Amino acid sequence: WLPAEHEYRGMHHADVSRAHAAGLRCRPLTETVADTWAWLLSVGKAPARRSDLPAPGLDPARERAALAAWHACACGRARPARRQPVRRCRASGRPCRGTSRRR
Repeated sequence: WLPAEHEYRGMHHADVSRAHAAGLRCRPLTETVADTWAWLLSVGKAPARRSDLPAPGLDPARERAALAAWHACACGRARPARRQPVRRCRASGRPCRGTSRRR
């Protein structure tokens, strides 16, 4: 939940074996989600925001532009997918799946 370059990145490398040995219990994800949802409902589905941070989400104008571009494309994508070149077997010229590696 933290990017690798975040200032608290050391948290990902901390040894917590002593905490587990002392009885730390990791909650199941379903329990965490249920409790978080209950908390959100208790605060009107909108937790308090910090005044020193920008509001979450896209700027409304950028969101409208992105949705318009997405809806304008017949395939449902904002931009066409790039086709990957087909790798071919050197010996037969047929499409290669890369499963066999003879030398």
